[in-house]
Amino acid sequence: MRYWITPDGSYYEGVNVAEGSIEVPQRPSQFHAIVNGQWQFSDELKRASLKPLSARQVRLILNQFGYRAQVEDAIALATQDVKDEWNYANEFYRTSPVLNGMAQALGLTDEQVDAFFEQGVTL
Repeated sequence: MRYWITPDGSYYEGVNVAEGSIEVPQRPSQFHAIVNGQWQFSDELKRASLKPLSARQVRLILNQFGYRAQVEDAIALATQDVKDEWNYANEFYRTSPVLNGMAQALGLTDEQVDAFFEQGVTL
């Protein structure tokens, strides 16, 4: 089997070569991306693959980690769009700009938010 990256950055395996593709070593995992011709682990790909949390799971995990009151206080001061997302969203995605903005405002690290999602899916 041979492995390829297309001009748009897509990875594929096969014997047929799409025009403009370059041959690369086999991808170590779905969380790796080609950077300067080398496979490197990508936190962004890992985060994009995390399952979304339901509104219930988000609230429960915030309770467990002790951030629920801080989040609700921050939302009370936020824009109407943020309030609407908090109040009416059915799912929360790890890559959400609103979620990441809130996490940053609360001083949470990416690793802490990752842990919320990894544990939240078990609730």
